[in-house]
Amino acid sequence: MATKRLPTLDGGDRILSQFLPESVATVAVPPPVGNVAADTATVQDALDAAATGGAGRVVLSAGWDYEIAGVTIDTGVVLDLNGGGLTLADNTDAYLLSTVNYDTLAAGDTTGGARDWAVINGYLDGNKAAQSGTKPVFAIYGRRYILNRLLIRNGKGHGLATKWSTTSPFLSPNGFESFITDVYIHSCDGDGLRFEGPHDTYVQNLFVVKCSATASAVPVNLPDATGRANGSNFDKFHVYGGNGYNYGLVVNTSGTKFTNFVVEGSQVAQCLIQASQVQFDAAHLYPGGIATATVKGIQVGDSTHTALNGLWINAKVENCGGGGFDFTYMGDHNWVRAHIYYYTGTTPTLATAGFVGTPTNLNSIQLYVADNTFVPTTQCLNAIVGPSKILRTAAADTRDLVDVRDQAGTAMYTVDYKGRPRSKAGATPTVANGAQIGTGGSPGTAISGTDHAGMVTVTTGSSGAAAGQLAAVTFSTAFGATPRAVVITPKDAGGAALQPFVTTAASGFSIRCAGVPVASTTYTFDYIVIGS
Repeated sequence: MATKRLPTLDGGDRILSQFLPESVATVAVPPPVGNVAADTATVQDALDAAATGGAGRVVLSAGWDYEIAGVTIDTGVVLDLNGGGLTLADNTDAYLLSTVNYDTLAAGDTTGGARDWAVINGYLDGNKAAQSGTKPVFAIYGRRYILNRLLIRNGKGHGLATKWSTTSPFLSPNGFESFITDVYIHSCDGDGLRFEGPHDTYVQNLFVVKCSATASAVPVNLPDATGRANGSNFDKFHVYGGNGYNYGLVVNTSGTKFTNFVVEGSQVAQCLIQASQVQFDAAHLYPGGIATATVKGIQVGDSTHTALNGLWINAKVENCGGGGFDFTYMGDHNWVRAHIYYYTGTTPTLATAGFVGTPTNLNSIQLYVADNTFVPTTQCLNAIVGPSKILRTAAADTRDLVDVRDQAGTAMYTVDYKGRPRSKAGATPTVANGAQIGTGGSPGTAISGTDHAGMVTVTTGSSGAAAGQLAAVTFSTAFGATPRAVVITPKDAGGAALQPFVTTAASGFSIRCAGVPVASTTYTFDYIVIGS
């Protein structure tokens, strides 16, 4: 590969590492000579010289591309690519850049590794077309580092792989937390960013584009469940360029927070959460035209990651025909709020636009779904799907303002578009003839309505009707205590003349009368039950 001069990025000296003293020595790297062995040695010698001095700044010649066989960076070194960068030589099959002793340290769990170092202002090119191995372009085992204004591209394996210890001591002199800002990763066949620590790291302004060429690879992957990455914060990042991956973001580490991000282009679900105590805020998720009929927005858990809890999710999900959410493996004590919109023109169903799975009633789930008519399939605290509103702007909209439903999706209570309440609570009670309804002819009773309100019809016998019990109503589901009141209203003057009244119990009520009923006569009574 020929050596070439590239344009210099503006602001190549914009960042001076917070790790280095003002008087730190700068090691200038001469322009490349076009010989891989010589240029590799030149860059490595400069990095080693800076590290040997305890701290130093290595600056490449502005705008040059150095074709090398891979170099390492150690504690205290700032590598300023200075508007140019490093490219992995043909058939090298190595890390283009790695921290010292990466393989040994990454195989263990020590608190060692390079610290207080930085790579800024340029690119790292894995030259994947000329490689057969799949090592990451940039491999890190270390802490307290800065990556800024960095482009990582063309990796046969992962783009950026970073890892550190599962423990969390504050180590001198500056702790372990790291900073990845203004980083662009593209065209890597493995994971774009494979993040396994240091935990509590801040990642901001990240693009991962056209990475993850296989179903198992993930553009942004937090695969470790042992605590290496716990507590890390990801803000303002975008995953796109569907390249065959099942999931755009996988989170298997707890206590992590993701804000103001977009994920698209996944085949199964845009995000897969595999750990508890994860927070998504201002997420925008859609498939980007890939498998819209089956793809999901957020999948909570899987067959090996179940009963997830403590999730806090605020998201907008579009065009995911397999469901905005998959709650199949979710546990309790989660908070979910989402606007789920299916805009392809296909008439959606609850499963295809809203959610699949069965969340328990120990979650707070609020979903505003597509055409605003869907209802939850299970009992959830604060489950609002669509129709709950405060203000209407469309005069022709005659749907209910409030729609409260039970765990089976049956409407219990509604308020219509004119503000009129309607009770639909529960199944229809049963009714039996009272002792004084009479005999002969066709005495009988009938009921319509619910445990809360309805109508009872009583037809007396041809003889023997008397003052007393006309009908015995049994609730479909007994109240926890005797209702506070059962109000009956006769429908005509004949019924009123009977002077009707009721006796009540938790299981039902009886309609009785002080007057004597007329033989072979039908009386109708409305009732309303007010619970205790």
